[in-house]
Amino acid sequence: MLNKAPLIFEAWQAYITHRRLAPILEPTIALSWERCRYYGIDPNDSLTNCRELTEEELEDRRERRQVLLDNAKTFLETVYRIVEGSGFMVILTDEQGWVLEMLGDPEIVNYTQGLNFTPGSNWSEEIRGTNAIGTAIIEQRPLQVYATEHYCKSLHHLTCSASPIYDCNRVLLGILDVTGPSNCAHPHTLGMVVSAVAAIEKQIANSAVSDNVISAYSKLNTIIESITEGVITVNAYGVVKHINTLGARILNNTTDACIGRTMSDIFGENTVFEKALKNGEQFDGKELTVNTPKGRVPIICSVKLFTDTKGRSGIIISISEQKRVHRLVNEIAGTQARFNFKDVIGRSAEIQRVVTFAKTVARNDSTVLIQGESGTGKEIFAQAIHRHSLRKDEPFVAINCAAIPRALVESELFGYVDGAFTGGHKGGRPGKLELANSGTIFLDEIGDMPLEIQGSLLRFLQERQITRIGAQKPFPLDVRVIAATHKDLIKEVDKGNFRLDLYYRLNVVRLNLPPLRERKGDILLLAEYFIRHISQKLDKQEPVMSEDAILLLQNYDWPGNIRELENMVEHVMNILETPVLTVSHLPEALKKSYRPVDITGTGGMLKESEATTIKQALSLCHGNLTKSAEFLGIGRATLYRKLKKLGIS
Repeated sequence: MLNKAPLIFEAWQAYITHRRLAPILEPTIALSWERCRYYGIDPNDSLTNCRELTEEELEDRRERRQVLLDNAKTFLETVYRIVEGSGFMVILTDEQGWVLEMLGDPEIVNYTQGLNFTPGSNWSEEIRGTNAIGTAIIEQRPLQVYATEHYCKSLHHLTCSASPIYDCNRVLLGILDVTGPSNCAHPHTLGMVVSAVAAIEKQIANSAVSDNVISAYSKLNTIIESITEGVITVNAYGVVKHINTLGARILNNTTDACIGRTMSDIFGENTVFEKALKNGEQFDGKELTVNTPKGRVPIICSVKLFTDTKGRSGIIISISEQKRVHRLVNEIAGTQARFNFKDVIGRSAEIQRVVTFAKTVARNDSTVLIQGESGTGKEIFAQAIHRHSLRKDEPFVAINCAAIPRALVESELFGYVDGAFTGGHKGGRPGKLELANSGTIFLDEIGDMPLEIQGSLLRFLQERQITRIGAQKPFPLDVRVIAATHKDLIKEVDKGNFRLDLYYRLNVVRLNLPPLRERKGDILLLAEYFIRHISQKLDKQEPVMSEDAILLLQNYDWPGNIRELENMVEHVMNILETPVLTVSHLPEALKKSYRPVDITGTGGMLKESEATTIKQALSLCHGNLTKSAEFLGIGRATLYRKLKKLGIS
């Protein structure tokens, strides 16, 4: 190589002077010289346009190339230890030729003074002419530029060997270069640089894999933590390797206290989890009660098998709190309370007294017994009490004791375990009381509950815990009980149909709903509400009621109460084709209570009947016109007009 130096210098002089390329030149060098001439580089002044980065700019560039610096640093130092004392320096640049790091002997540092061989300088071919760093960036391969092969004369005393550094996607990250005096040049220097670069690229690939693994673990951990179930990973030896925060909380524990312990330490000996691991079994939705530091906790769990990298089987356990699953089931099944006290329609003093009392009752957890005829709105009041209580965000579960076959009442109320009886749901099923845990259960038509089941209900009210049919151990429940009946329970006790001790347990707070005939002032209000609501549902124009129809509605006894009134309005709205609702549109049952009146003569029977009704209302309300109007279900102005018309002072 040294013998060729004078020949290359002659070729360089010929090219600089006459633009003639000599055959002795390597094609790579010849092409580079051509590019340098195109760039307009002065071969006699290599420092033209040599701008250096400021400290801030260099620091910013280093931060953005941190992956390259972190992975190349060790190998940079290794290469320098090899060439240390030989007059060479090791240089690391980025993909644009900016020097990021440099290690060198003092001799070579002094030797290259004035050439801007410092961190923050740029050694791209476009700025410095032909050189190993800049030309390797363009050629995208390792190469060595020897002495007079440099385009700029000021670099003829140097020899540099450089190799590009790529990431695993073949994206250029930077250049590793070894530069020294040309009289010390050796072909093996380039081989050393290439080997070092191969090691750097391997390190970068390993770091990328490691970063990907860490990133994947972080993402997986985030996903597991966001799952609405507890997740526990158990290895082939029954040791808990991972548990998410929710899983630890359900077990009344911490993640640190669970990880590294065996399943038997956490759940006890011979559990279904140990059997699943031993026998390679999987299952879904099994209901269990497990031991925790704060006592036994009912859960719903599933087990899935997995195989590790060595072919050993482990299990993944998912657990949920039973009450949370039951709450979700209730929400999906639509058993949440919908009605509030604002849904109770009525301005009469009778109904307002009940509403006020019910609001007071709602604030505590006492058992409530709602007494009232059929159709008086017992469930509306039960739901309103729940919605007005501290349990408003918890389940509201209703069960009609009269609508369930006698043989199924107990299983509906208390639930059963797997195999309790033929035809039962596989895995068992929770009862209504269990589904209502933390919330409220509404026992409608409690007077019709079979006598043999009443004892079990009494036991729950006393102990606040239940035992599923077929199970051995009871478990506690926190449920508020609201019962309702249209029957006189004391009479049912006398008949032997109802237990006296259960009656006393239920009759803690009693709510008596007045029948509609005792709150006649609300009849018109309710009728108008149903007419408006059903008209919208049927997409019909809302009709007005004639006065004789209003009188008939108010004088009817409504044995079916509000339910009968609503059904009657819906029947009428389905057949009504006129804008006025009259007596002729009303059902036969109502018409039978209507006495035809003689409207001939001076006054007429209708006028007399109306006057009598108004006088009775005035008497009942002690002459208070506002209350009388409410009682009659008409406006105050309408009452004034009728008083004047009928001559009532």
